[in-house]
Amino acid sequence: RWRSAMAAGMTALLASSLTAATIWYVGRGPSTATPVTRLSLDLPAGQTFSGTSRHIVAISLDGTQIVYSANDRLFIRGLAQFDARPLQGTEGDSREPVFSPDSRSVAFYSVAEQSIRRVAISGGAPVVISRAEEPSGMSWGPDGIVFGQPTTGIMRVGPEGGSPEAIVRVEDGQTRAE
Repeated sequence: RWRSAMAAGMTALLASSLTAATIWYVGRGPSTATPVTRLSLDLPAGQTFSGTSRHIVAISLDGTQIVYSANDRLFIRGLAQFDARPLQGTEGDSREPVFSPDSRSVAFYSVAEQSIRRVAISGGAPVVISRAEEPSGMSWGPDGIVFGQPTTGIMRVGPEGGSPEAIVRVEDGQTRAE
């Protein structure tokens, strides 16, 4: 009797364990794999990329928008939209667009004004952040806007403006690589 009771108990324990495991596995839902997005950027008729030897397209950190340099100004497009709209105040050979960490603003280099500027994507006048000499490789992170300068090195400036500080200096007779 004792062996039969033990066998029945083990069978019940095994069955309840399998049932619990099945309920847990089915109840956890589908896996949350990161989706892959592919994007083709076809410019409208009459538009051509500007400053193609430079950084000309940026994707917002939240992945919902792109900004690009065409016809010497910046255009912004939500990835859910078909058409881009010009960013006001970026006329006159604007290059090196980069989104702010919160995706609400864009910093860019104005060739005509020889300055790094910031403009809200919702509109408004651009604000001068700093004078600059043909910056390249701009990025905007929590510590500010970082960019390369041909004869100075790698610089950083706050998004509210001011004088850039050198992070990495270029020695006399050297230039930074592109």
